[in-house]
Amino acid sequence: MSNMVIRKSMTPHLIFPVPDRYRGLFLLSMAMVILLLTIALYIIIYQLGGTHLSYVHLGYFPVLLAAAFFAVPGGVIAGLVTGLAFGPIMPLDVSAELSQPTMSWIARTGFFVGIGTLAGLLVGVLKAEIQRLRDSVLLDPITGLPNRAAFMRDTADQSGRCLVVHVEGYNDTIVTFGPEIADESQRAVVSRLQSVLPDDLALYHLRSFRFGLWLPNASRSQAEKIGEVILQVMDQPLEVSGISLPINTTYGISETTEESAFFPYQAATAAVETALQQQRTSAVFEEKDINQRREAVTLLGDLKEELSGAGKGLSLHFQPKVDLAGGEIRGAEALLRWRHHERGPLSPGVFMPMVEKTTLMAGLTRWVVSEALKCASDPSLPEDFVVSINVSVRDLEDPAFPEFVRSALEESRVVGARLELEVTETAFVEDFKILFSALNELRELGITIAVDDFGTGHASLEHLRHLPVDVLKIDRTFISALPAAVDTEIVKSTILLARAIGLEVVAEGVEDPEVGFQLGQWGCHYAQGYAYARPMPLEKLKESLTEEACAE
Repeated sequence: MSNMVIRKSMTPHLIFPVPDRYRGLFLLSMAMVILLLTIALYIIIYQLGGTHLSYVHLGYFPVLLAAAFFAVPGGVIAGLVTGLAFGPIMPLDVSAELSQPTMSWIARTGFFVGIGTLAGLLVGVLKAEIQRLRDSVLLDPITGLPNRAAFMRDTADQSGRCLVVHVEGYNDTIVTFGPEIADESQRAVVSRLQSVLPDDLALYHLRSFRFGLWLPNASRSQAEKIGEVILQVMDQPLEVSGISLPINTTYGISETTEESAFFPYQAATAAVETALQQQRTSAVFEEKDINQRREAVTLLGDLKEELSGAGKGLSLHFQPKVDLAGGEIRGAEALLRWRHHERGPLSPGVFMPMVEKTTLMAGLTRWVVSEALKCASDPSLPEDFVVSINVSVRDLEDPAFPEFVRSALEESRVVGARLELEVTETAFVEDFKILFSALNELRELGITIAVDDFGTGHASLEHLRHLPVDVLKIDRTFISALPAAVDTEIVKSTILLARAIGLEVVAEGVEDPEVGFQLGQWGCHYAQGYAYARPMPLEKLKESLTEEACAE
């Protein structure tokens, strides 16, 4: 089965690319121009006194022009017409009414036809070479399939659906086995896809392991059926040069109308990205998805300006951490706040998922660390007051991060014991050795390490036993479900486990003082939540600490 023929949307008869719908009109116009040029030259030669007194070589202009646009047939016909116009019907001398010798104009006509034929042949060769170059630009050199440029051209101003297939594993294949195996695996993917696609359905190679299908007359259900067939055929690993390569396949379908502001390819690509982000095998385009992406990209640009110092919209709020045994505030978690210059206050959930995928994450974390330590150095805070900061896996994978934290501690003159770094539980499924090394370096600075959102990830007892951690924070989803029997047992068991291996325990999201009291009875050390205080600016936190001190 093969579908590697590129559909031509530009006429192959012309050197200049002209859309098909204008081809007939264009060729007719050029024919009229050539005819009018021939007539104009006839009049000029006649007015100058005939062929005896004028340059009849001017006749080569319409001949060459016709050969350029109509190849050999055009050159021959123009040569005959020009030869006749400048021959028997054109006097040798107008004033003397002297006709041309027959052999003279016949020979001249022969020259015109010969030049027209030769020019037409040369133009044909040139057109063929130009067409070959155009086709090479529109073909992927590895798979031989039409590429993204061809896809964009063939779907321009067309109505229909687009299906984009994304096959994961390409980058890993290059890193592990090299580009030759990666190229061969691409061809294997193409072969497998073509084995289940109809002959009249063109397959395009968009980039790497991403392929496109154009479905001009398919309904949504028909497009989804094709997508499911593709998922089935791609379910098994690729066998390339005796190597079994595991792959994961995802597809997205455009769902656009004539009124839609998005091209089918753009829509289907957005659907694929949505499916990948949500860890699904398929998705159908929704305009709100791409609008959200556009807003997110705009926000990333604005955030970059904020971090460069152009704006002052970033700030930290602090949510107190309360000692359940005595009720005192022992520390606070630093939470990022952003007041956008146009959209006002933004929740971290709006922009952080995008930031975590970019290099802005490192700059943002460094800003939070520096700002939090600046606040922690405030002399009005207790000397043992601990500030907690969330860090991501990407931060810990950065070999320069521990040194940055050390420099930030020295610059702010804050001892490491007053800083706590919170790492989400999901981070512990990443490279264990890298995390272990980074956390050890940070812990040597006196910094406390906390496991955040415990219970929602995949941290094993082995991780808790070996990783250099000091605090375990129980996720708010378990705390908010109390006093449900199952969640009660989970929370009690987690507290007992943490205390047994020497970890302090913090309960997140406590909204009921009674729940906080019960957590204290079970042995939980600290709690955070609206039952005690909402996140607040530093000045408000200092006021709370002052009131607490006065109450004592």
